[in-house]
Amino acid sequence: MLKTIIRPLWFRVWFSLCFSAVLMGAFPVGSAFAEAEDHYYVSENNTPFFTGPGMENQVIGLLGENQSLVEVSRDGEWVEVRDSLTELVGWVHESALKVQAPENLEAMAEQQQEHFEAFEEFYNGVNERVGAAMGQPPFLKIELISGGLARITADDSWLANRRHKMVAFNLHKMWKGASGGVPVVLSFADKAGVEQFIVIDGPNRPRYLTPQKDVN
Repeated sequence: MLKTIIRPLWFRVWFSLCFSAVLMGAFPVGSAFAEAEDHYYVSENNTPFFTGPGMENQVIGLLGENQSLVEVSRDGEWVEVRDSLTELVGWVHESALKVQAPENLEAMAEQQQEHFEAFEEFYNGVNERVGAAMGQPPFLKIELISGGLARITADDSWLANRRHKMVAFNLHKMWKGASGGVPVVLSFADKAGVEQFIVIDGPNRPRYLTPQKDVN
């Protein structure tokens, strides 16, 4: 269900950023990596996720350590991958990838749940304060989807408010702080469960991505 909601996001962002130039066939795979469609994991936090195979390309966002990626194609030492959290497709240098899955996945999940519960307290405070100003709570529920991805279901009136971006960025900052400063993703959906936008870590500041376009 998550993929169904998120897939339109990366698909439209891909074309709005003129990603067509990087939609190419698979390339020969080095001995350190297996065939295309294999899963890899990010080797360290704040790994840049590019729109094309090279550091001269735009950075979509930053990836967290042990984040799961699926190979789509290759261009020399650059690997085109799909981010398992957001379904965004981009490029990562092979030196930032590892094949072996983390051994402490259960402990990592428990720790992330603790981080989420700490963030939920901040979220409740924001919901109360913004709700007092609006006359009703802007958020209907919050949930931890997987890893560093949390999703907030928001009221339509809040989503239509032009000031919602500021609140979204503040909530993302709180989510990142509660997670120990590692890259995280915060998704916002409407009452029908359709994702409206996400906030992800960028190279200098968080980025706001919608199904129609990306806004810095």
